[in-house]
Amino acid sequence: MTMDIVRQADDEWEEREEIFERLRQIADEAPALATPDTAVATPEPAPTPATPRIVVTYAGRPAPFIVHLENPLIADGDVIETIEIQPPAFGDTQAVRARVMTRHEMIAKQAGIDAQVLDALRSPDDERVVGAALLMAQEA
Repeated sequence: MTMDIVRQADDEWEEREEIFERLRQIADEAPALATPDTAVATPEPAPTPATPRIVVTYAGRPAPFIVHLENPLIADGDVIETIEIQPPAFGDTQAVRARVMTRHEMIAKQAGIDAQVLDALRSPDDERVVGAALLMAQEA
């Protein structure tokens, strides 16, 4: 049931994003308001050099929640019997709030599994994993 709520919320966000994308396309196709007589050429800003990406790893601390699956599964040849739920990263919570990332994707990252593995979980395992992840996301 929890997965249904998460999927429904994600579907609603996707519908809204599709509407906004259509509005952006309409705005891009609209004729420009400036005429050749009133148009002012603006110089393009100089490109800024790309900031190197920092590699972040976390010190080995035990996961606050460990879910022992009642229905273990095999993903890419690996047997998954437990899922360790970590607190969400600050950037992930901000991405969900900005609607750049879905809650579903954040939960999968918290669980350290691919989103397709999250989809493959059976009840009650899915409810326990999602519930623990959302609880930790609320505390963040």
